[in-house]
Amino acid sequence: TDPPVILDIEAISNTSILVNFNEELDETSAENPNYYFVDGGVGSPVSSVLNPIDNTQVELIFTNSFSDETVYTLEVNNVEDLNGNACVSETGTFSYLQIAVSSAFPVSSTELDVYFNKDPNASSAENLSNYFVNNGIGNPTSASVDGDDNSIVHLSFSTPFVLEQLYTLTVQNVEDEYGNSIETTNIDFSYYEVQAFDLVINEIMCDVNPPPEALPVHEYLEIYNNSSYEINLNEWTLQIGDNTERAFPGIILPVDEYAIICEDDAESEFSPFGITVPILNPSELTVSGKRLIIRNNLGDIIEDITYSDEWYDDDEKDDGGFSIERIDPLNFCGEDENWTATNDFTGGTPGRENSVYDINPDLSA
Repeated sequence: TDPPVILDIEAISNTSILVNFNEELDETSAENPNYYFVDGGVGSPVSSVLNPIDNTQVELIFTNSFSDETVYTLEVNNVEDLNGNACVSETGTFSYLQIAVSSAFPVSSTELDVYFNKDPNASSAENLSNYFVNNGIGNPTSASVDGDDNSIVHLSFSTPFVLEQLYTLTVQNVEDEYGNSIETTNIDFSYYEVQAFDLVINEIMCDVNPPPEALPVHEYLEIYNNSSYEINLNEWTLQIGDNTERAFPGIILPVDEYAIICEDDAESEFSPFGITVPILNPSELTVSGKRLIIRNNLGDIIEDITYSDEWYDDDEKDDGGFSIERIDPLNFCGEDENWTATNDFTGGTPGRENSVYDINPDLSA
């Protein structure tokens, strides 16, 4: 007695969608284009075809194109199931995403990772002629789709990049899984070797008992990109005390930006504050202090501090519910002279400039 219900809609090109229903459909009604309508000036399809193998799926083809990343609503009327139950004003939403390059990031002097906004077709993504780098670099010698994240393609070149020189990568003819081709794209990048303290630990929340006034009740570390280049954290590691190192996910941290290292269960609570890195274990940041080491993908130490509860320099805030913040992220050796309790009433400043920020050069030398 219940009419068909739309389960989901997938845009497979800028003029066609696949509509999946919860039950098999009557062919005659399912293939009537007048029973479907999309808003936003798209209108009714010129063709509606019931999948001959899967009778719960209909492909609709339109004359008017969908705009990229625009949300549309499909309304369906009078389409019946095999028992003659017809849907009335059944709706579902969808959007079309044109395949595109999001960024390109060198991971070594001869390796470049290309990030797409959706998974490309492997055959086209691994075609060497679809990539070219100027300034004497040329086409890659190999191209492979990442085994874990299919939206990343790893390129290797025979000629190494010159340190800090600007290059342009041209990408063309790469397709998504439905054969939609990318628009020819030029994207700039530079190869930079990360140095010690290009990334620093900038804030530590090690005691949430009592809980902070207006922050998630979870421990966290905040890191900050001190450099003039984006930093790819893929295969970087964090070690807390004597615990086993844990790997950072493939996150790119922009220049002058922050990321919040937190527990996996707390990621959704911290995500409104900025970029999150869910690799922290519960109750790992002891109040009394621990050594914190961050290494890059080559194993080089980039940041190394041993914090202490004395860094609060506040007899009330060191009882819990407040973070300790770095005063000057460009002061790498100040230790307790460059850290103090947050001044923010919420209990800390994850994902933004520290409340105690000031120019505080190390004068100990």
